[in-house]
Amino acid sequence: MLEIKKLNSIMSPFFGDICVCLELNDYADKDTIKCKIANLNEEIIPDKFSYDGSPYFSYDKYKKYSNGEHYARVYVEVEYKSKELELPESTFNTAKGINDYIVDLKTLHHIMGIRHVAKSKKGIKLNEFVWKGILYFDQFGQTMYLYDQKYINDTPNKIKYGTVDYNTFRFYCEGYCGTFRAIPDQDEVCPECGKVWSIDNIIDYVTIDQGNYKRIGYHKECLKSHNREQLKEFENIFSKVYNLSELKFTVIPNEYCSCEKCASWFMISTPDGDIKIGWRKRVISIEWLDNYKRFTETFVSEDVTKGGNLDGVRNIHAWSVEKVVEYLNRAKKSIIE
Repeated sequence: MLEIKKLNSIMSPFFGDICVCLELNDYADKDTIKCKIANLNEEIIPDKFSYDGSPYFSYDKYKKYSNGEHYARVYVEVEYKSKELELPESTFNTAKGINDYIVDLKTLHHIMGIRHVAKSKKGIKLNEFVWKGILYFDQFGQTMYLYDQKYINDTPNKIKYGTVDYNTFRFYCEGYCGTFRAIPDQDEVCPECGKVWSIDNIIDYVTIDQGNYKRIGYHKECLKSHNREQLKEFENIFSKVYNLSELKFTVIPNEYCSCEKCASWFMISTPDGDIKIGWRKRVISIEWLDNYKRFTETFVSEDVTKGGNLDGVRNIHAWSVEKVVEYLNRAKKSIIE
């Protein structure tokens, strides 16, 4: 099959930054894909492939042909062989097929990928199912986590722990919450406890953003332990500014994102007043609250997000722990007594 496609820039976890991709019309055999810049007859080699075979390229490769323009029209001739789905519809599109096939994380991801391709590339009408009461396979080839399920009395175990069609599940489940979030890979390890994930504990999987579109998955209890380690991180920071015996640390909700994946923020009561601090993706947010003493430091030389009130700068983003220590000390030293 031969297609001519425009390179489209996207943000992708493949590269942790901007990359470009070609969305192919059919399910492609990755080993057969050949790409050439249209009208130049110059080969361009993909760096990655999505599950359905669509090729991805680094942004640097794109810039070579776009003259540095972010939205330039760069077209690629793509030649490839289409391939059929590896599983029969009786496996990925029936309750029994899904229930029998999923035995570990590898087979779970395979079913998820096949259903996505079946809908997006093959145009197959998908039935909707709920697996073990916790994963919802929808008609669009997407997979959603379910939680806070409210079952009616005497709900059969096969509804809670088997695979059933969505309408049957809704008959027995009066309410639930749902979210699209990551599912661990078969070789992924929780960095806190060192255990490999399995098909039996995926509901316990939560991730935190590490920046550059990279996330790390923890067990819920392990994430709490991680938050305790974060408290130690901030205690270490403030020990370079104040005597720790003078301080009180209070855990508060993350004010950038309230989901369970993101680490808590802290309110620190100091002899000079209260400071609110916490991770906001890749930066640390610092805010000197109204009861904190006035100070003259304006951080005018710092090219970062900052703001304040009539008294001057009262909040700032720090790109490193070292910068946090620096900013806290600069504010403290410029306090107006």
